[in-house]
Amino acid sequence: MGWTIIQPSAYMQNLVQSAAPISRGLYPQTTGEGAIAWTDAQDVARVAAAVLLDGTHAGRTPCITGPRLLTSRQVAATFADVLGRPVRYVPLPSRLFAATVRLGGAGAWTAEGLRQQFARIVRHGLDNVDACTDEIPRITGRPATALATWIEANRHRFDRR
Repeated sequence: MGWTIIQPSAYMQNLVQSAAPISRGLYPQTTGEGAIAWTDAQDVARVAAAVLLDGTHAGRTPCITGPRLLTSRQVAATFADVLGRPVRYVPLPSRLFAATVRLGGAGAWTAEGLRQQFARIVRHGLDNVDACTDEIPRITGRPATALATWIEANRHRFDRR
Protein backbone atom coordinates (compact mmCIF):
# COMPACT_ATOMS: atom_id res chain seq x y z
CA MET A 1 0.00 0.00 0.00
CA GLY A 2 1.35 3.44 -0.92
CA TRP A 3 1.67 6.17 1.65
CA THR A 4 2.55 9.85 1.90
CA ILE A 5 3.07 11.81 5.10
CA ILE A 6 2.39 15.53 4.68
CA GLN A 7 4.26 17.68 7.21
CA PRO A 8 2.88 21.24 7.26
CA SER A 9 4.37 24.13 9.22
CA ALA A 10 2.35 26.49 11.45
CA TYR A 11 -1.08 27.28 10.08
CA MET A 12 -2.01 30.87 9.32
CA GLN A 13 -5.44 30.06 10.73
CA ASN A 14 -3.86 29.86 14.22
CA LEU A 15 -3.35 33.63 14.00
CA VAL A 16 -7.10 34.03 14.49
CA GLN A 17 -6.54 33.11 18.17
CA SER A 18 -4.79 36.49 18.45
CA ALA A 19 -7.48 38.47 16.60
CA ALA A 20 -8.56 40.54 19.60
CA PRO A 21 -5.11 41.91 20.46
CA ILE A 22 -4.21 42.33 16.77
CA SER A 23 -7.37 44.40 16.33
CA ARG A 24 -6.00 46.62 19.12
CA GLY A 25 -2.56 46.94 17.50
CA LEU A 26 -0.69 44.21 19.38
CA TYR A 27 0.64 40.86 18.22
CA PRO A 28 1.45 38.80 21.33
CA GLN A 29 3.71 35.83 20.67
CA THR A 30 6.36 33.72 22.39
CA THR A 31 8.63 32.83 19.47
CA GLY A 32 11.53 35.10 20.39
CA GLU A 33 13.58 35.61 17.22
CA GLY A 34 12.55 32.23 15.76
CA ALA A 35 11.15 32.24 12.25
CA ILE A 36 8.55 30.08 10.56
CA ALA A 37 7.07 29.86 7.07
CA TRP A 38 3.38 30.25 7.97
CA THR A 39 1.16 27.99 5.87
CA ASP A 40 -2.46 28.40 4.80
CA ALA A 41 -4.46 25.28 5.71
CA GLN A 42 -6.16 25.55 2.31
CA ASP A 43 -2.77 25.06 0.66
CA VAL A 44 -2.26 21.94 2.76
CA ALA A 45 -5.67 20.68 1.63
CA ARG A 46 -4.72 21.29 -2.01
CA VAL A 47 -1.50 19.32 -1.48
CA ALA A 48 -3.41 16.45 0.14
CA ALA A 49 -5.93 16.37 -2.73
CA ALA A 50 -3.16 16.39 -5.34
CA VAL A 51 -1.30 13.59 -3.56
CA LEU A 52 -4.45 11.48 -3.31
CA LEU A 53 -5.49 12.08 -6.90
CA ASP A 54 -2.20 11.69 -8.75
CA GLY A 55 -0.50 9.05 -6.60
CA THR A 56 2.98 10.16 -7.67
CA HIS A 57 4.15 11.05 -4.18
CA ALA A 58 3.87 7.60 -2.61
CA GLY A 59 6.62 6.91 -0.12
CA ARG A 60 7.47 10.60 0.37
CA THR A 61 7.22 12.98 3.30
CA PRO A 62 7.00 16.49 1.83
CA CYS A 63 7.53 19.42 4.22
CA ILE A 64 4.72 21.84 3.38
CA THR A 65 5.46 25.50 4.14
CA GLY A 66 4.43 28.96 3.18
CA PRO A 67 6.60 30.94 0.78
CA ARG A 68 8.71 32.90 3.28
CA LEU A 69 10.25 32.52 6.74
CA LEU A 70 8.94 35.23 9.06
CA THR A 71 9.85 36.25 12.60
CA SER A 72 7.08 37.51 14.85
CA ARG A 73 8.29 41.06 14.24
CA GLN A 74 7.82 40.47 10.51
CA VAL A 75 4.36 38.95 11.09
CA ALA A 76 3.34 42.07 13.05
CA ALA A 77 4.76 44.28 10.28
CA THR A 78 2.78 42.31 7.68
CA PHE A 79 -0.42 42.82 9.66
CA ALA A 80 0.38 46.54 9.92
CA ASP A 81 1.00 46.83 6.17
CA VAL A 82 -2.18 45.00 5.19
CA LEU A 83 -4.46 46.54 7.83
CA GLY A 84 -3.03 50.03 7.31
CA ARG A 85 -2.43 50.70 11.00
CA PRO A 86 0.29 49.96 13.54
CA VAL A 87 0.57 46.40 14.88
CA ARG A 88 3.42 45.83 17.31
CA TYR A 89 5.02 42.51 18.23
CA VAL A 90 4.79 41.91 21.98
CA PRO A 91 7.18 39.15 23.13
CA LEU A 92 5.61 37.19 25.98
CA PRO A 93 6.74 34.46 28.36
CA SER A 94 5.21 31.20 27.16
CA ARG A 95 2.65 30.77 29.94
CA LEU A 96 1.37 34.32 29.49
CA PHE A 97 1.14 33.66 25.75
CA ALA A 98 -1.00 30.56 26.47
CA ALA A 99 -3.26 32.69 28.68
CA THR A 100 -3.79 35.21 25.87
CA VAL A 101 -4.65 32.37 23.50
CA ARG A 102 -7.22 31.16 26.03
CA LEU A 103 -8.65 34.69 26.23
CA GLY A 104 -8.92 34.55 22.44
CA GLY A 105 -11.34 31.66 22.77
CA ALA A 106 -9.09 28.61 22.49
CA GLY A 107 -9.50 25.66 24.80
CA ALA A 108 -6.80 24.57 27.24
CA TRP A 109 -5.53 21.80 24.95
CA THR A 110 -5.14 24.16 21.97
CA ALA A 111 -3.51 26.89 24.07
CA GLU A 112 -0.98 24.44 25.49
CA GLY A 113 -0.26 22.98 22.07
CA LEU A 114 0.37 26.43 20.60
CA ARG A 115 2.51 27.37 23.61
CA GLN A 116 4.69 24.31 23.08
CA GLN A 117 4.87 24.84 19.33
CA PHE A 118 5.89 28.48 19.53
CA ALA A 119 7.87 28.66 22.79
CA ARG A 120 9.89 25.52 22.29
CA ILE A 121 9.83 24.50 18.66
CA VAL A 122 9.83 27.86 16.82
CA ARG A 123 11.84 29.83 19.38
CA HIS A 124 14.65 27.29 19.25
CA GLY A 125 14.36 26.23 15.59
CA LEU A 126 13.63 22.57 16.42
CA ASP A 127 12.11 19.86 14.23
CA ASN A 128 13.04 21.60 10.98
CA VAL A 129 10.51 24.36 11.78
CA ASP A 130 12.70 26.95 10.08
CA ALA A 131 12.42 25.17 6.74
CA CYS A 132 10.99 26.98 3.75
CA THR A 133 10.21 24.73 0.80
CA ASP A 134 8.67 24.90 -2.65
CA GLU A 135 6.56 21.76 -2.16
CA ILE A 136 3.20 23.54 -2.48
CA PRO A 137 3.84 24.91 -5.99
CA ARG A 138 5.74 21.77 -7.00
CA ILE A 139 2.89 19.43 -6.01
CA THR A 140 -0.13 21.61 -6.84
CA GLY A 141 1.17 23.79 -9.66
CA ARG A 142 -0.02 26.89 -7.76
CA PRO A 143 2.03 29.21 -5.53
CA ALA A 144 1.81 28.98 -1.76
CA THR A 145 -0.35 31.65 -0.16
CA ALA A 146 1.62 34.59 1.19
CA LEU A 147 0.76 35.79 4.69
CA ALA A 148 -0.25 39.23 3.36
CA THR A 149 -2.70 37.58 0.95
CA TRP A 150 -4.21 35.49 3.76
CA ILE A 151 -4.53 38.52 6.06
CA GLU A 152 -6.28 40.49 3.30
CA ALA A 153 -8.74 37.63 2.74
CA ASN A 154 -9.39 37.47 6.51
CA ARG A 155 -9.23 41.19 7.24
CA HIS A 156 -12.70 41.16 8.84
CA ARG A 157 -11.36 38.94 11.64
CA PHE A 158 -8.81 41.58 12.62
CA ASP A 159 -11.00 44.70 12.41
CA ARG A 160 -10.92 47.03 15.39
CA ARG A 161 -13.33 45.90 18.07
